[in-house]
Amino acid sequence: MTSSNGKDWYFVGIPFEFECMNAGVNLYHQHFEGPNRSEPLVILHGLLGSSRNWTSVARSLAEQNTVYCVDLRNHGKSGHTASMGYREMAEDILSWADRQWINRFHILGHSMGGKVAMRLATESPERIQSLIVADIAPRKYMGHHRVEMNAMLAMPMDTLKSRKEAEGFLDQFGVNDWALRQFILTNLVRNSATGSLNWQVNLTALDRCMEQIAGSPLDAESQYLGKALFLVGGQANFVVGDDAELIKEHFPASEMVTFSDSGHNIHVDAKVPFLDAVGCFLDG
Repeated sequence: MTSSNGKDWYFVGIPFEFECMNAGVNLYHQHFEGPNRSEPLVILHGLLGSSRNWTSVARSLAEQNTVYCVDLRNHGKSGHTASMGYREMAEDILSWADRQWINRFHILGHSMGGKVAMRLATESPERIQSLIVADIAPRKYMGHHRVEMNAMLAMPMDTLKSRKEAEGFLDQFGVNDWALRQFILTNLVRNSATGSLNWQVNLTALDRCMEQIAGSPLDAESQYLGKALFLVGGQANFVVGDDAELIKEHFPASEMVTFSDSGHNIHVDAKVPFLDAVGCFLDG
């Protein structure tokens, strides 16, 4: 928002948890108050994730910045819709920020959330104070999460009795990594009225839009000239080969930090150095 004297301002005096209507989609967020009048940082999770995956990181970062962790459409407690385009998801965040009276903000996005953040920065650079992208490049990815999505779709929800049973099914279906199974199961919630277990994510929409989600969020000519930090998991193979050059084309003022021993979830695998890198970047 812009005041009558032309200065930018924002409002942070809101409840800890908030649900907001925008463009037909309910976006849910968690709010972690930082020091007085501190600059807002918005965090966007990846595919099949939610704001709850970032609670610990957000609490740490709130020591220097007011932090908002947002559930993207079709994820977490946010509303469901049939589409998952990056333009739409970027517009979701802008509409959400308007409702919070936040004009300019830092944005940190992981994986799919990083693609949303890149799209938002290139389309609305006047709103973005700086950009942080965790372990993703602005290009198309082939086959990621296909096994997990197939397993979730095939799970017999009508007869499912427990999370332990669900984990066993995922393992038998080919999701052999224990940590990945636990991550997927954060999306399994029990209906308080019926007692049945259900997927909280809009699995139908995600499955239908997987090719779009896997694609590049940017047009060939898209650029963001502001400050940008790209964080890379050295063991994950999500940012490889010519990706560094591609990132520089779209984000010429960007810098890159690689965490050599980390997988895709840098904020978990290398939490302390991740927090140090983000904190130093935000400090300028």
